[in-house]
Amino acid sequence: MGKQKRHFGRVKCNSPGVTSSQLEHNGKTLETLLEDVSFTGARIKVVDGVPHDLNVGDECNLAIKLQNDSEPIEHACQVTRRDSTYVGLNFLS
Repeated sequence: MGKQKRHFGRVKCNSPGVTSSQLEHNGKTLETLLEDVSFTGARIKVVDGVPHDLNVGDECNLAIKLQNDSEPIEHACQVTRRDSTYVGLNFLS
C-alpha cells in the first residue's frame, strides 16, 4: 500500500495558549493533551491512557480550551487511529 499523503500540514501544539483539552466519548470525559492539529484533524494524548471501548470509526467530541476564551472550541470528530496512549481524530464539523 502506498504512503498516505496529508492534504494539510500539522502544527505542533506546545503553545502556552492552549490550556486544556478534553475528549467526550460514550458519556465519559477524558483529559487529553493536544499534540498537533491541522484543518482536518488532530492528534491527542489521553492522560490516563486510551480506554478499550474507544475504537477506530467511533464518533466523539473534542473540546479545546484556549487561555483567553471563556468557552471551549468544540469539534465533532471521528477516530482514525488509536494506540494505548494516542488518538488520531478527523474533524466532522
